[in-house]
Amino acid sequence: ANSNDIDGAIEEYKKAMAIDPDSPILHTDMATLYLRKNNHNSAVVELEKAVKLDPDYVPAHILLGSIYSVTRDDEKAISSYKAIIRLDPSNQRAYIFLGTLYADSKRYDEAVSVLNDLLKINPESLMAYYYLGRIAAERSRHADAEYNYLKALEINPEFEGALVELGMLYEFQKNIDKAVQMYQKALEVQPQNVALRNRVAQILIQQNKLEDALLQYKELEKFPSNRID
Repeated sequence: ANSNDIDGAIEEYKKAMAIDPDSPILHTDMATLYLRKNNHNSAVVELEKAVKLDPDYVPAHILLGSIYSVTRDDEKAISSYKAIIRLDPSNQRAYIFLGTLYADSKRYDEAVSVLNDLLKINPESLMAYYYLGRIAAERSRHADAEYNYLKALEINPEFEGALVELGMLYEFQKNIDKAVQMYQKALEVQPQNVALRNRVAQILIQQNKLEDALLQYKELEKFPSNRID
């Protein structure tokens, strides 16, 4: 839809809201139109009206949480995601968003608590284990980090994020063979990860495995953007 179509729709919604000013649905729909015009401020005004009219209207909280996250208004985003979990305890994405917001604010205990709550409702939550791993690594709790990354990889052995993070953990612990093993698994999943392939080649050179390192560089040349002519 072009800008004129959106402006036309906004005018129609204004007419509808003049007739039914107390509808949280109309205010939320209006907010989505403002978002399509990248007008965050007007969207927030409409959504705050919606949750004032009906504090239990989940779609308004979801949109508010996402806008506050994008605009880095972390405290308000946290309030929104807490409201979503209270109103809709099965909303798994809300737990992930809330957990990562807490982690970004270094409120690690609260982050871990939220992610563990998610595991109670979905013991197979890949992202819960992944973020628990990252939080543990940030806190230098290496055994916890390894446990959580391995749990994530039990659920999806090809999860590149967990493979790379686990490789970095092993490298930090000077467990170089295990690190390379994880990195190489990650490269099977994402062969065009240039930075990671370079890292593996550097480690192999340090280990005096020059032929293996050369193979990594040859792999890089398969991808047109990396070719050195």
